[in-house]
Amino acid sequence: MINATKGEVVIIQSGKDLQRSVVAALQEASSWILQSYGLQDIALNTVSTKTHFNAALPAFAQQFILKQDIGDLNERYVKDVFDFISIETGHCSPTLYAAVTRIPADDGGIKGYRKTYLPPLRRGFSAFLISLHIRRAIILPFSFKWPLSFDLGYKGAILAKREVCPLEHLPELFRFIRSLNCLEDGEQSEKVFEAYTTKQRERLVWMGQRLIVAGGWLELTDVNYGDMLSLKAANDETGFSGNSDLGLLMLADLFERKYGSASPVTAAGWRAALDKARPQRNFIGLEGLIGGRRNLLEETAKLNPADMAPNALEYLTSLPGLEFDLKANSETWIRIQHTFLRKIRLESKKQRIAALGYLNIYLFGYLPYWYAENPGVTFEFPSAPDKLLSAVFISDLGLMEGQLRPLPIVEFFDKMAPIRKWEVTTHYAVLKQIEKLFEFIERHNEALPNSKGFRQPLFAYDYPAQSRSTGTTKRPIPRRIFKFYVSYVEALATLSSVLTQRVVSGVVSNDGLKGFGTSQTTIDCLERQDVLGFVPIVFYQGKMYPLRHIPNIFNIDSKRLKNGHVSKVPHPHAIHQILVSLYTGLRHNHIQWLDNATFDQLVDDEHGSREFAELHVNTDKTKTKPWTPYVNFKVIEVLRQQRDWRALIDERGFESRIYYNNNPESKWGDILPLFSHHLDGRPHSDEMYQTCWMRLLNGLQGELGTVGEHGFKLTRLLPKGVAYNDPDMDKKLHTYGSIQTRICDLSIKSDITPHSARVSVISHSIGILPADLIGRHWTGQTEATVYHYVVPDKEEIFAEQRRQQLAIRQMGYEKGYEAMLRASPGRSDAHIKADDINSNLSKGLRTNVDETLSAFGCISLSFTEGGKTGMDVLKDTRGVGAIENKTEICPYANQCPPNVVTELKGWRRCGPCSFAVRSVDHLPAITAKIRQVLEGLVEIESRIMAVDGEEDLTADELDSLEQTRDTLAEDLAAWQMAAEVLEVMRQRIATGESTKSWHVQKPEIIEKDLRRALFPTDSTEYVLARLQESETFPILESPQIRARFDLLRRQLLVNTGNVRAALRFEPSTNPGAECLGLLRSIIAAHRLTLADLKIMLESDSYLESIPIRPLKLVTKGIA
Repeated sequence: MINATKGEVVIIQSGKDLQRSVVAALQEASSWILQSYGLQDIALNTVSTKTHFNAALPAFAQQFILKQDIGDLNERYVKDVFDFISIETGHCSPTLYAAVTRIPADDGGIKGYRKTYLPPLRRGFSAFLISLHIRRAIILPFSFKWPLSFDLGYKGAILAKREVCPLEHLPELFRFIRSLNCLEDGEQSEKVFEAYTTKQRERLVWMGQRLIVAGGWLELTDVNYGDMLSLKAANDETGFSGNSDLGLLMLADLFERKYGSASPVTAAGWRAALDKARPQRNFIGLEGLIGGRRNLLEETAKLNPADMAPNALEYLTSLPGLEFDLKANSETWIRIQHTFLRKIRLESKKQRIAALGYLNIYLFGYLPYWYAENPGVTFEFPSAPDKLLSAVFISDLGLMEGQLRPLPIVEFFDKMAPIRKWEVTTHYAVLKQIEKLFEFIERHNEALPNSKGFRQPLFAYDYPAQSRSTGTTKRPIPRRIFKFYVSYVEALATLSSVLTQRVVSGVVSNDGLKGFGTSQTTIDCLERQDVLGFVPIVFYQGKMYPLRHIPNIFNIDSKRLKNGHVSKVPHPHAIHQILVSLYTGLRHNHIQWLDNATFDQLVDDEHGSREFAELHVNTDKTKTKPWTPYVNFKVIEVLRQQRDWRALIDERGFESRIYYNNNPESKWGDILPLFSHHLDGRPHSDEMYQTCWMRLLNGLQGELGTVGEHGFKLTRLLPKGVAYNDPDMDKKLHTYGSIQTRICDLSIKSDITPHSARVSVISHSIGILPADLIGRHWTGQTEATVYHYVVPDKEEIFAEQRRQQLAIRQMGYEKGYEAMLRASPGRSDAHIKADDINSNLSKGLRTNVDETLSAFGCISLSFTEGGKTGMDVLKDTRGVGAIENKTEICPYANQCPPNVVTELKGWRRCGPCSFAVRSVDHLPAITAKIRQVLEGLVEIESRIMAVDGEEDLTADELDSLEQTRDTLAEDLAAWQMAAEVLEVMRQRIATGESTKSWHVQKPEIIEKDLRRALFPTDSTEYVLARLQESETFPILESPQIRARFDLLRRQLLVNTGNVRAALRFEPSTNPGAECLGLLRSIIAAHRLTLADLKIMLESDSYLESIPIRPLKLVTKGIA
C-alpha cells in the first residue's frame, strides 16, 4: 500500500491494534530521543525549558500522554500529531498543543505551553510517526520531513548532524538511504554512493528517501514496479511531489547497484514497465471526447508520440470511453512498423520512431474517436495498409466534396503543426519519415501482411512549402577574439592538468578540493593558489594577463584510482573536447567517441612533423568508414593528455567496449572510448560539455574588457524560460521580477553554442583555403556543406563595405569601373564587352532588332528540330525584357522557363540552352567561359582519379562528383560548339561573304579586326592569357584560376625580395587585379619584354639577377 496523497497521513490500523501501536511507538520514540542525545540516565521530571529540553517528548510521554486513558490514542490523535509536526516553525495553537501533549490548555505549569518546547517536540513526534510507520500502522506521505538535529558551535555554526532516529533501529531501506552523505566532500559508508555526483546524492536524499516513505517500503522485498507506477501516475495527476520527475529511475538504479540480482527492480526493468503502462495513462484525458464536449483534433494532437510508438502501442488494449478493439485494429500496423525499424539500420532511430508515433496518433488516437462520433460513415477503418485509401485518409484531392470523411493525414498534420508549434522543417521531416515507411510497404507489399497492391500515396505537393536554407543559424566566435578564446581555453586546460597531477600525487587532498564542487561556478585563483599551484596567464597582443577569477570547469568527482584509493579528481573531458573542436572544427559527437587505442595510430613520433599530424577519426555522421583529417599537433597532445587521465582510473567499466552512441546496430561497432566518464565506460554527457562551454564563454566575456576588447556581447545571465534573443524578453523579465523572491536563479545564455566552434573554424579559414580542401582534410564535409557553414564576420563585412564605398567613389571619379585596371587611360581594349550599354550590339538592338540579329551573325543552338529558339522569341518580343549578359542575350530576363529547367536538369545552364542568343561580339567572353568550364572540369576529373589513391570518398560523394563532371562536360561541348559556329560567322562577315548591307553599326570584333587565337600550351602563357581575360570578364574566373593568380602574385612578391608579404596568410580579395598591377609595375620599372617576363616567372631567381637592358633615351651617365 502506498500514500499518494498531498500531505496527508494514511492510517492502516484501527481500534485496539492502533492504540497498542501508538503506545509502543511513543515508548520507542522516547528511547530513540534519549539515546540520540545521550540522556538515558537523566530523571525525566527534571526536564524544563532550560534543562535537557531535547528530552521533551520522553518527559511528556511518561508524565502525561501515557498516564491517561489510552482509548483516546486513536486515529484522531495520530492526525493531530501529524498536523503538529507539519507546522515547521513558529507557534501552534494551544488547542493543538494540548491535544498532542494531553496537557489541559489552561495548565500554566512548567510543562504547559512554551515556545521553547515546540522544536524538540516536533522532532520527537516525528520520530513517533516514523515508529508507527515502521510498525505498518500508518504510511507517511511524500511531504514528510525526516527529523534532524544539529550540534551548533560559535555563532550558530553547524558542527555535526545528529540522527534523531538511530540507524541501527531502522529497517533495511531506511538504514541504507539514511547512511548516504550528500555533502560535497563527505565520506561514504557505502561504496555504491561513490558512483553518483554530489547533485545526484542530494537528489537521492531529497527524493529517494521520500519515495521509500510514501511507498511504504521497509524491506527490499516491499519494492515493486506496481507501487512505482502508482506513485508516478498519482504524481502526474495531482503533482503531490511538486516535481514532474520523482526520480524513480535513479532509485531503481541505486537498488540495482546495491543489491545486484537480489534487487526486485532495475533501471532497465523500470523503463520496460513505463513502456507498458505509458499508453494507457496517455489516454486517460480523452474520455471527454465522446459527445463533442472537447475538441477531438486539439486533444489528440497533444498526445505524446513516444507513447504511441510501436513498442508502446502494443501494450495498449483499449481506448477510454470506446468499444473499439484496439488490439485487433492495430496489430498489423505494429507488426509492419516493427519490421520496418528492424530492417532499416540507422545510427539513430529516434526521429523515425517519433514519426511513427505521430502516424499512430492519427490512426489510433484521432480516427477511432472520429468513427465513434460518425457511426454512419461508409469507409472501413484502415486497420491495415490495404485499407488505407489515399483519397480518404492521405490527401484531399477535392473529389469527395459533400461526403462525410475524416481529416486526411496531410491535413491533420497541417492543423497539428501550430498546436505543437512545429517549425516547417520539423513538419517536413515527420512526413518524410512516414513516406519512407510507405515506400517500404510498397517495396515489400507481397511479403508484408494485408499490404498487397499498396502504393506509396504521398507526393511532393503534400509537403509544406519551405524556403531553401541560406546557411547555418549558428553564430561564430568573432574573428578578432577567436585567438584570445583559444588561448583562454588552453590556459584553463593546462590548469586542469596541473591540478590533476597535484591530486594524484597527494599534494592536494579531498579536503583541499572543498569549494570546487559543481555548485561553485567561479574560482578565485589567487585565494586558491595553494590548491591550484599557480595563477594561470594568457598572452594577447604581446601582453601578459593573469586570470584571477575563472569559471569552474574542473568537474570534480570521485573515481577509483590505480593506486587503490577512491579520490576526488578533476574530469578534463569537457575542456579537452572543446579545445579539440576549436582546433579542428570536428563535430563534438565524433570527438566524444574517439577510440582510445587508435586516435593517434597514424602519428610518427620519431620522424613525423611536430606541427601537423593525421588524426584517426573512427566515426562520422555521413561517411561509411573511419577517416583522417590533418590537425595541429597540439590536438594530438591534448588527446594524449586525456588518455593519460584515463590511465589513472581503475574502474571496471573503463575496460569495456561501448557501442557508438550506445546503439548496438551502429555501423561503427564497439569502441573503447577515449573520453570514458561514467562507471560503465560511456563518454561524458552532452550536458557536461555544454555547461563547460557556457561557463568558458561567460569567463571570456569578463576578460575582454581587461585586454581592451569592447563591444562584444557573448553571454547574458537570464532566468529559466528566457532565451538569449527572446523576442518577449522584456515582458518575461518583468513578470519574473514581479514575483519578488529573495533569490534570482539565473543561468548563462548565449547564441554562441558548442556547435559554433565548427562554424568558427570554417568561417575563419574560408578566406585562406578552398572549400573543398577544408571539407576534405579538416572537417570531413562536402564542399557544399562547407559553404553552408560559412558566416561572414560582421566586422569584416563592415570593413569591406567601407572599402567598396571608397572604391566606387574613386571609380566614379575616373568615369568607369574597369578603367582603374588599365595600365594607361584611354588605351584600346583587346576584348569586347557585348553587354555594355554603349556597345554596338546594344545600340543596334535598340534601333532595329531584326537587322541587328542578322548583321551581328546571331545564333541560337538547338538540338531538336522544329522547336522555338531564342532568335524566335527576340523577334516576337522585339527584345522587350531581354537581358544582355557577357556571353549571350537572354530573352527571358535570366528567369529560366520551367520547361527549360526540366529539359536541362538545372537552372541557368546557358551553354546548352536553345533560348540563349549569341553574336560574334560575344566570342571573346565565350572563349573565357570555355576556359573557366574546362578548369572546373579538370579539377573534378583529378578528384575522381584520386579516389583510387589516398582520397576516401563515400559512394554518394563519388556519384555527386561524377554528376557534376557530366554536367560540366555537356556545358563545355555546348560552349565549344557555339564558339566554332560564331567563328565561322565572323570569318564570313570579315571576308565579305556576307553581303548584308550595314544600316546598323558593325560588330566591334570586325571594327577592331580581332581574330581568334589558339589556346596557349605553355602554362605561363595560359595564366597570362587568363589574366587578360580576367581584367575584362572578372565574373568568368574560376576558383582554380584565382588560386593560380594568387600563387603568381606571391611568386612575384618573392622575386622582388618581398618574402614577408608573400608569406602572409591574409587572403587577397582580388588576386587577379593585384597580380596584374604587380606585373605592370615590374615591367615598367625594369623595361622587360614578354620573353624576359616569362624567364623571370619560370625561374627561382630574384630580379636583381636579371641584367638591366640598355637605355634608349638617356645617356648612361645620367642613368
